[in-house]
Amino acid sequence: MGKPVVTFERPLCGSPRNAGRVLGRALVRACALVAGLTIVGLARAEHAVHSPYEISTIEAELTRRNLEVEPRPEGKRISSVEIIPLDVFDETDPVPDFLNVFHVTTRERIIQRELLFRVGEPFRLRRIDETVRNLRSSPELPQLSLVLIVAARDPDGDGVRLLVITKDVWSLRLNWNAQVGPDGLTYLLLNPSELNLLGTHATVGGSFQLLRSTYALGINGRHPRIFGTRLTGGVSTNIILNRHTDQAEGSFGNFYYGLPRYAETQLWSYGTALTWSDSIARVSLSTDPKDPLATSKVLGYHAEHYEEVVSATRSYGRRHKFDLTFGLEADRRAYQSRAPVDTEPALRERFEQNEIPLSDTRIGPFVQFSQYDNEFMKTIELETLGLQEEFRLGPEVLMKVYAASSRTGSTRDLVGIFTGLSYTLRAGDGLLRAVVTSSGEYARDGKDQAIVAGALRFASPRLGFGRLVVDGVLENRYRNYLRERSALGGNSRLRGYSSADTEAIGSGALRGADALVANAEFRTRGVDILSAQCGLAAFYDVGGAAPRMGALGLRHSVGWGARVLLPEFDRVVFRVDWAFPLSAGAQTFPGALFFTVGQAFLMPKVGRCLSCTLEPRGAAYGLSDVTW
Repeated sequence: MGKPVVTFERPLCGSPRNAGRVLGRALVRACALVAGLTIVGLARAEHAVHSPYEISTIEAELTRRNLEVEPRPEGKRISSVEIIPLDVFDETDPVPDFLNVFHVTTRERIIQRELLFRVGEPFRLRRIDETVRNLRSSPELPQLSLVLIVAARDPDGDGVRLLVITKDVWSLRLNWNAQVGPDGLTYLLLNPSELNLLGTHATVGGSFQLLRSTYALGINGRHPRIFGTRLTGGVSTNIILNRHTDQAEGSFGNFYYGLPRYAETQLWSYGTALTWSDSIARVSLSTDPKDPLATSKVLGYHAEHYEEVVSATRSYGRRHKFDLTFGLEADRRAYQSRAPVDTEPALRERFEQNEIPLSDTRIGPFVQFSQYDNEFMKTIELETLGLQEEFRLGPEVLMKVYAASSRTGSTRDLVGIFTGLSYTLRAGDGLLRAVVTSSGEYARDGKDQAIVAGALRFASPRLGFGRLVVDGVLENRYRNYLRERSALGGNSRLRGYSSADTEAIGSGALRGADALVANAEFRTRGVDILSAQCGLAAFYDVGGAAPRMGALGLRHSVGWGARVLLPEFDRVVFRVDWAFPLSAGAQTFPGALFFTVGQAFLMPKVGRCLSCTLEPRGAAYGLSDVTW
């Protein structure tokens, strides 16, 4: 099988004005499509609170107890709370039920301690919904796939009986991801884990990660309720080894500990988080800058990144929230060329000037303000299948101010400001979310770093047989002292191209300071096949990256895929995508095949990198995913 052929395409436009016209026409057409689908969807919107799978579970438990749903429970006294942990396997699936003896179901006391209500209190739907969100919100792969709290009429009085129905995922498992393209297997992740140690939701596991030139071995652990308190913590550590020499060449990992948010009435949260990465980054670089099809050479550089955050948050309000966060950050990024001594001078210069970011250290305090509403929309079959989902509605505003000084060990004297604004509207049982962020570090001697980014997500109402999801991200680094870049390709934002894999031939064509990417994906409704929730997807991806927006060249790909959710094993869909690049010079067939978990592009959110699936190279803007 031949290697993929990738060429630099003609720029999207000859000037920024032409770029604006092209993008403007595309935006008008997209808006017309969105409006049409919204009108059709609203006309037949199905405001389902629960999926058919969840409804059948509720009906079975009510029938078993000879109970009926209380249609108006608000304000009524809670007369009893019954926790119902379901077996992982039952009569609805083809797996033998005796296998349940090899799984430790979550203990009832573990569920009980997460409840934000007690017997004798009045029923408050907000407390019920918040409890459900907490029970679903374990990091990465939730231990509970099914979480339902049902208010039933109390036959013995005027109160309500609450049934708390939960279903574990099979906790002893081998998580894995893989990418297979024209070059064969280019990525493999194996993660054997026990996600529910002794029924306590504690996690222990190991990992094996295979890349083109390296492989990594590691261990990890997490506990959500240390010593029965609401303190949580976790640690992971991995060693990187060279595939050819088996010699260690780096490591990466993280550690976190603190008190996370768990209730809207909570006043304080706090914590500390440390992440590090020490590795050799390798890129494929054409020996002729004018001919990307010329012989390529893989060159490397040493990349270190250490980040420590200590913070505390004071929260005000309940329905309308205002949070004040303050803390201290230390962020060190160091890069050093490892190009061989016999590298041609011109190639070495191009590699070191264009591919290696500048080293930078920032140490200093920060303060952050955020405002948002505790209003959520319930829907189904948007990001997963067969399970209820919730998304925050309304406005969300965030501002973070930080400073650094060379007198305290920082590389630059600077003041940094991050601002973000998001608004989410309900569209039937779909949504429309717009996010705009701006991050600027203003330093002496012109050493500024600044980026503005925007994201738009539209999920149409369900149209009877599925829904359309359209998502786009635009980012412009108009000050780029640190030479940061983003990469497209891989299994997410521009499927079918391997440019996010920097060692792939021609990968430099889709790396740049500025980037534009859009994805349109039609996702069918889930179909129950032997208790598995199964669906299909068809997608179109377009995107490009370049040193400046006016030189942006767009590439296109199409494909189809399958989405499968096994409630016995996960709450996140398992995804198989087969993508075919369409742009000139790219090898269309056989395309690239991806096996992974989760949808291809994450829901945009204020407070984290909008283009996190673009794999930004260099300092990320916004907040860490570990937020207290």
